[in-house]
Amino acid sequence: MSVDIVKARLPRLQQVVEFEDIFPLWNVKFYPYGHAEDDPVFAVIGDVNTIVYKLVGGAGGDLERLCWFKDGGDVNLFSFDWTLDSDTGEPMLCVAGEGENTIKLLSVTSGTLARTLVGHGHKINDLKTSPVDPSVLATASDDNSIRVWHLHTNVAHQPCAAVLSGDGGHETGVISLAFHANGRYLLSGGYDTRLCLWVLPEYPSSKDAAYGKAGAGANIIHFPHFCTTALHFHQIDTLTFHGDHILSKSYDPEKYSPEHNRILLWRITGFNSNKPIPPLTAAPANMPRGIHTTVSAWSDTSQGSGGFQVLMAFECPGVKADFMRFGLSPVVDLSESFTTTHPQLTTPSTILAIGGHIYDKEKPISHKPKGKESSSASTSKSNTHWRIPTQIHLWDLGLLADGVEGQGLVETVSPKGIGLRVERSIKPGSSKGSPSSPLTKTPRASTFGSNLEVGAFNTRSSSALSSRLSSARTPDSDMIDSTLVTSDYNSKQATTDSEAPTSPLWGPYTPQKAHKIIQAGQGLKIPDFTPRTMAWSPDGKVGIVVGDTPASLWILGRD
Repeated sequence: MSVDIVKARLPRLQQVVEFEDIFPLWNVKFYPYGHAEDDPVFAVIGDVNTIVYKLVGGAGGDLERLCWFKDGGDVNLFSFDWTLDSDTGEPMLCVAGEGENTIKLLSVTSGTLARTLVGHGHKINDLKTSPVDPSVLATASDDNSIRVWHLHTNVAHQPCAAVLSGDGGHETGVISLAFHANGRYLLSGGYDTRLCLWVLPEYPSSKDAAYGKAGAGANIIHFPHFCTTALHFHQIDTLTFHGDHILSKSYDPEKYSPEHNRILLWRITGFNSNKPIPPLTAAPANMPRGIHTTVSAWSDTSQGSGGFQVLMAFECPGVKADFMRFGLSPVVDLSESFTTTHPQLTTPSTILAIGGHIYDKEKPISHKPKGKESSSASTSKSNTHWRIPTQIHLWDLGLLADGVEGQGLVETVSPKGIGLRVERSIKPGSSKGSPSSPLTKTPRASTFGSNLEVGAFNTRSSSALSSRLSSARTPDSDMIDSTLVTSDYNSKQATTDSEAPTSPLWGPYTPQKAHKIIQAGQGLKIPDFTPRTMAWSPDGKVGIVVGDTPASLWILGRD
């Protein structure tokens, strides 16, 4: 593999932003409904804070804070997604977490709390907007259920459209969700190691005159159309579709080893989104009990095997904490950039990325308070370790499709090679203390509040944001296809179970090293930064990693 090819195709770290007021940053997402010529807008969330930024001039450009919200309740916010106001088309944020166990809809342009959705009985671990209709929202909770909501004001009296729960659903809390591009299939993963695919009813469009009738009552869906406990051995904390294929990750704290901490690329046998969507009654009623069990509406699993095919695994060394989620970029067409200089680089690029730390017990060091001598207890083997600074692992699925495997090329970043800045005076919304992972099973003991304080807008920024984003278009099928899947990827997909695709993406089941590893050098002075979530701009040119200790943004971009 040519080092030049990897450097040319994969992004590099261009700037690091550290927050002066320490609070955890759990999640980041870009605004998906804008125009191609817009500077990317994104939001970050953590603890009681939700902050919106615009990145001016690319990954190495200026970071302009547009607004921030502080929740006045005793909450820990870590789940959110973008949506559009059903009446005005203006951008909104749906935020949730633990504490009040509600979903709050925040108007980004007016800086107000627009609505609150109530229904879940425990913390809300994930939240996703439908890629087809931004007024449809799915939420996953520790109350063992998934809820699907209509955000249109016509059904404000009964916003919950469906509850996915019961004998056939998750036996413990649901952690992660992912919509298929057609909006009718919903993936879920939970603490119970179950990975389920649900078929959602066909709801009227928000533009349909019959939309108001959708709020008559919630559908109760007990059984998914696919469910397996044979893919992962612990809680499933990240999911996404890649075309009709699926990427999923499990975190196994009690069995830490490469084979138990991997991202898997796999497919459901017989599943093809181009075929008619099966009716709700086609869902199998014999859900898996115990480990290594699969049931499916698309294939026969009665003999205890089959139902899915694992295509590839991606090693995730250093993922040793809850809530460390991967990010998958949209497809980037490189033909115009590299046709002349690097014709071998023109395969469309989709980047898979995840952050982590490496621990090496063969080179232990002690962690002792400053100014104190180490004691025998503090230097014991059980309390020592060696940690290589933060790493971001990157795979280019386009290179893998062309047979170019990763070799773990390490790129150590020094302060001279990137922009370093400190984000000061994030008020209101500062919080002290060490973060507690939102996916731990111990709930916070708190007295819940319901106030919402909103930080002052930068008037120039908020005006520009309102005028530009309020006219944003609703996602359409063309945009969904172009950002999720390449035509090359689809052309290699098997049309029947007997066909054997030739691309390396379809076997054998081989763990893949990263094409590139971005590693923090000592001079960055942030060796304890723990990456939590990775997100990509709609054009795939900018990636942002957020995390804590200290709360920071790592901004990646292609040159």
